[in-house]
Amino acid sequence: MRFVVPWILAGMLGIVPAAAQTATVRGFVTDATDGQTLQGVNVALADGAGRLFGTVSDNDGFFILTRLAPGRYVLRASFIGFETARDTLDLTAGAAVAVTLALRPGEAALDEVVVEGEREGGAARITAGVQSIRPRDVALIPAPDVSGDLVNYLSALPGVVAVGDRGGQLFVRGGEPAHNLTLLDGMYVYQPFHILGFYSAFSADVLRSADVYAGGFGSKFSGRISSVLDVQTRNGNKKAFRRAVSLAPFVNMARLEGPLVRDRISFLVNARASTIERFAAKYVDQPLPYTFGDLFGKVHAVINENHQVSLSVLHTYDRGRLNNQAAGGTPEEIRWTNTAYGFRYLIVPRSLPILAEVLFSGSRLETELGPRRAPTRTSAISGFNTAVNITNYAGRSRVDWGFFLRSPELDAELGGLFQNLDFSADRSTNVGGYVEPDFFVGGGVRVRMGLVAQLLGNQGFFGEPRLRLIWRRGAHEVSAAAGSYHQELVGLHDRRDATNVFTAWAESPAGHLPRAVHVLLGYRVTPASWLEFSAEGYYKRLSNLSISAWTAFPRFTTRLQEASGRVGG
Repeated sequence: MRFVVPWILAGMLGIVPAAAQTATVRGFVTDATDGQTLQGVNVALADGAGRLFGTVSDNDGFFILTRLAPGRYVLRASFIGFETARDTLDLTAGAAVAVTLALRPGEAALDEVVVEGEREGGAARITAGVQSIRPRDVALIPAPDVSGDLVNYLSALPGVVAVGDRGGQLFVRGGEPAHNLTLLDGMYVYQPFHILGFYSAFSADVLRSADVYAGGFGSKFSGRISSVLDVQTRNGNKKAFRRAVSLAPFVNMARLEGPLVRDRISFLVNARASTIERFAAKYVDQPLPYTFGDLFGKVHAVINENHQVSLSVLHTYDRGRLNNQAAGGTPEEIRWTNTAYGFRYLIVPRSLPILAEVLFSGSRLETELGPRRAPTRTSAISGFNTAVNITNYAGRSRVDWGFFLRSPELDAELGGLFQNLDFSADRSTNVGGYVEPDFFVGGGVRVRMGLVAQLLGNQGFFGEPRLRLIWRRGAHEVSAAAGSYHQELVGLHDRRDATNVFTAWAESPAGHLPRAVHVLLGYRVTPASWLEFSAEGYYKRLSNLSISAWTAFPRFTTRLQEASGRVGG
């Protein structure tokens, strides 16, 4: 903590005197044809002496260049497949200039000025456990659908194992499925995959980007001990109405989007419904008694150059039989529904080099196992999540900080499955904050140090340090990450049945919170613009886990016991 505080003060308190003597240029980059935000755009300023100052637009298309000396600059924004935008800016001391860049598609090649960013797509572009996925990456993986699906791409990643043929369950580098955090536009999605595991709970047609943190994730994320899947959806078309319909043996899709107020407010609605039970069985020569679907909606509004808001809603449903009566067993059905809604408010203050977002979301997952009107097991988890994330920019350095409040409610009836665990309706509260300065120390080395401080229900106060290092020299990059993680809730499974995808959420029955320590080291080389090689080693130490006790005698119930383990690769 004593090393982090000076960097926080330098990043926050040093803004005021620096801003009085220098200028700031910031803004958003969009596609001129539909108003979509563009990520990874190279934005560069050149002064009269030929010096360059550059950055890359983020997930929201936002860019900012700070601490610029007064004078005249030539601005250039370039992106593959788009014409380069140019403008001339006259900056005065203390000025904060807002620029909106709308790039037009074209065949023009990129200029020689290229600003290197960390958030790029591609299978080999991994930086200490972090990989960014774009829609074009998902389209490269074969899938039983017209547009592909994110889960097929995730299953192809090293260290990610898909287990179970009745529900999507991903084990990421040794962690359980319940150890993975999935966010959709900041909303918690407790069951992010459909039954059978071929589809995620959100269509690839609405995907803008997905960041996969297989380990060593930063201070912005907490509450899970294995991995993070942070999915961002695109906005609707702000220029014209568009619709699409696709028919396939497994799933049908319909999408409608367009402007509510041209160039200002857009909507996007996407719905999918499975046809597996009716048609797909003819192709695979076996009964497929499964039904699933999802509905996603989003409204996005640009209030002005400093404020944007969005509202997202997701609903999914799944139903399927785990065994077949014709095979000699009694049909046992599993059902679940996801419902989530989220509000996001993006703020760019006029006179400060700050980007802030306010998030509020609510989520609920209900799961039933057994006959539809008389289930033998039920489980429900619901709650709300409030977070404020702020980034202070200062030259090539920045400070990310914020705070959060989560309050999940748990309820389950398991028919005595876990003998030594008493399930009852309960609500826990998790409140905390984080800070993570990111700065260059010279020689191509970038350092990101973080600390999460949180109060987890009745378990007490916990501090979680995080660290990330990146060294770049020419075509070579070496990256490392480490961190400590805790999880306040656990998802319990009866692993004696390989087809059982039922999960019961509860507070840690072991008495101590599940904990993990991550260490990662990676190397990447780019010998040519069209070729990349990457290699990564990782180590995770997991402790205070709860697993089913196995016995030599068949039983319908089981006890829980504490476990720990290590994984590496």
